[in-house]
Amino acid sequence: MKTGKARKQCDCKDYKYQVCDVCQNVTGKEKDRVPLTFDELHKINVARCNSDMRPINSWTPLEWGGCIAGETGELCNMLKKIKRGEQISKTKLAHELADIITYADLLAEVLEVDLGEAVRKKFNIVSKRWGSSFKL
Repeated sequence: MKTGKARKQCDCKDYKYQVCDVCQNVTGKEKDRVPLTFDELHKINVARCNSDMRPINSWTPLEWGGCIAGETGELCNMLKKIKRGEQISKTKLAHELADIITYADLLAEVLEVDLGEAVRKKFNIVSKRWGSSFKL
């Protein structure tokens, strides 16, 4: 007789656009996904923070910036390991990048900055500086 918890069966196929509790894969077919916009991320991210985590203004901009720094540090540590020859999955790297963007969006809310518009303006400034024809 085995002891301990039985391994839960993966049920990804039963859900669409969810994260499976067992395998941590995002469910749904790639072709069915709609590209995420800054506006969609912002609306849901701020609502989730206020509802399920903490009131967004209960932390200072410095504390939200610390979150970004922490996640950036985790990503850089993984990149260092890759440079040393370790295998790090693309999923792990993507999760750290997503954490950085998610926290940056929350910081932008606290600072009352429209992140999408800020990215557009800065992208175009850099394009002009480099003589690039690419503009947003």
